[in-house]
Amino acid sequence: MWGWLINLFVSAVISWVLKPDEVDQEPQQDGTLLNKQSNIAQIPVIYGERKVGGTRVFVEASGTDNEYLYIALVLCEGNIESIGDIYINDIISTDEKFGGLVTINKHLGADTQAVDSTLTGAPSWTSNHRLRGVAYLGIRLKWDREVFGSIPNIQAVVKGRKVYDPRNGSTAYSDNPALCLLDYLKNTRYGKGLVSSSFEPNYDSWKTAADVCDDDVTAFAGHTTKNFQCNTVLNTDNTIMSNVKVLLSGMRGLLPYTQGIYKLVIERAGLSSFAFTEDHIVNGISFSGEKKSNRYNRVITTFTNPDNNWQEDQVEYPDAGSAEYTTLKSEDGGFELEHRVHLPTITNLYQAKHIAQTILKRSRQGIQCSFLSTAEALEVAVGDIVNVTHRTPGWVNKQFRVMDLSLQNDGNVVVSLMEHQNSIYTWQSTSEVPIIPDTNLPNPYSVIAPIGLVIHSGENYQVTNNDGSTSPRVYVTWTEPTDSFIDSYVLQVSTGNNTIWDIEHSTDSTPLYITGVTSGATIGVRVKSINSMGVSSAWLSGSHAISDLVGGGAGGGVTTFSQADYPSVDIEEGDIWYETDASNQIYSYDGTDPYANSGWIPITGSIASIDFDPSTQGISDITSALGTMTTGTLEVGTGGITIIGGTAGGSRLQITNETLSVYDGSTLRLKLGKL
Repeated sequence: MWGWLINLFVSAVISWVLKPDEVDQEPQQDGTLLNKQSNIAQIPVIYGERKVGGTRVFVEASGTDNEYLYIALVLCEGNIESIGDIYINDIISTDEKFGGLVTINKHLGADTQAVDSTLTGAPSWTSNHRLRGVAYLGIRLKWDREVFGSIPNIQAVVKGRKVYDPRNGSTAYSDNPALCLLDYLKNTRYGKGLVSSSFEPNYDSWKTAADVCDDDVTAFAGHTTKNFQCNTVLNTDNTIMSNVKVLLSGMRGLLPYTQGIYKLVIERAGLSSFAFTEDHIVNGISFSGEKKSNRYNRVITTFTNPDNNWQEDQVEYPDAGSAEYTTLKSEDGGFELEHRVHLPTITNLYQAKHIAQTILKRSRQGIQCSFLSTAEALEVAVGDIVNVTHRTPGWVNKQFRVMDLSLQNDGNVVVSLMEHQNSIYTWQSTSEVPIIPDTNLPNPYSVIAPIGLVIHSGENYQVTNNDGSTSPRVYVTWTEPTDSFIDSYVLQVSTGNNTIWDIEHSTDSTPLYITGVTSGATIGVRVKSINSMGVSSAWLSGSHAISDLVGGGAGGGVTTFSQADYPSVDIEEGDIWYETDASNQIYSYDGTDPYANSGWIPITGSIASIDFDPSTQGISDITSALGTMTTGTLEVGTGGITIIGGTAGGSRLQITNETLSVYDGSTLRLKLGKL
């Protein structure tokens, strides 16, 4: 028998109706979503589904420069149904920002579970560290200064304990409050550890209570919900009495203890099982009405709301300003009699509102009475509904619920009753409560990467030095994301094998010129966005083979090509070319097919020579392109380039001092510049 029960009672009850000084339910939910660090902290019990933080029972760094952090995060007692989505600093763990940085293994708390394969990478975690019977996460985090400024807060959505159901003999996940309470009373690890003989042989009252909890009720037009559900995190540091009352509070439960047997009764509408009259009542009757301190015209219940990111929410009955509230307040002399109740097991707004309704109506129908009865009172049990008929208060078959029975030495029984009204338990029709959407603020840890990386090199981008030589230069562009919080971009270049990024530039916009590269080499290029908080996006990567130098670089050669194979990077829309054909025509290239005549747009006028000053322009300004050429000589001097003539042949150019020789072909085009 539990210590809080009095031996003289034939039958007593633990009720769901809590007085303010009986148990402080709210603090046990504080910190549910936070991470703590301890190896002696209580391990909670989860019934139903909840989002929880956990306790870090093991933390150790390892690897080169301690780049890996290993964490064993205990969630609750096992064996549980599942561990669902995991959140790191309120961001789901599958977010791309954690790619390659996070490894998480889930353990459901079986007594036979094996060692975590990830945590064994930590020097101090051995095959003996199995955390059997405990649901936990085995975590490895790879250091990244832009992702982890400190040890992150990690949360998981957990479907909790598997519980025994006497209705079918199965043990499975359930959020049925009656089954959760039965599990807590019977469990030897964290509960009371009651044996089966402490309950009815067939658990009849528990089966009935479980069915009542599972009944479908209409929350609002077109939508049903369960009568009661249990989704809670029990603090095992609390007394068993406190936790039993918490579990009872979410289902209007009464826990009668009669002759060594625990039963469960759900307060609900019902019929009387016994009628007390003055023939049964010895020496009169005492009764009292509700006190002002226990009478309410407004009840506010707080509960954990999954639609509000599992944060605390509240609902009231009746609605403020409603006609019903105005009427009730008027009945109470214009005084607002408000009562606040925390419901640790409720995560359903409509169930929370229904309980608020029941508490309010019950407080206004709160007559209590007691009397000494003949032994016939032993025919009833705590939790039963009975009728009382008595002339003094003018009661005729007034309904009460039996709250306790106490057997006296003379064989009489002290009966304690509380007023009962069937109407207070009816689900009241309500409207659908709209779900207010979250404020759509941008996630500062989700940064959009650039797209469309394009890399150029070649004659149009190379640099002419003061001595007339040329140096290669790379021109990089990308498409900037439409994110107003992006502050800058970082561009890196690898001149090796993309493992060492030896050139880095920061810029606030595209494009960017890169020097310090080698003609003919292949480079790696990557760029990322950085927002105003210093958080980076993923890298956008590419590679590029740098074009050979034209003109003064690499021995003073001139880039040439044939129609079959040409460096297209040197031919761009807007180029101006001089063609050594019969009319010495100047053309503009329009960016289409360079082999098609339609791609070359004649410019009005023709010349016999090209104005060219090698002292200022350099040999690199002369480039041959496309077609076959006539063998001959172009004299290059301060006055320009003069076509000397030649014969048919192949396709090649040669520069000797200031003479440009054209070999093998019928036509030569010389690039003059850009439009």
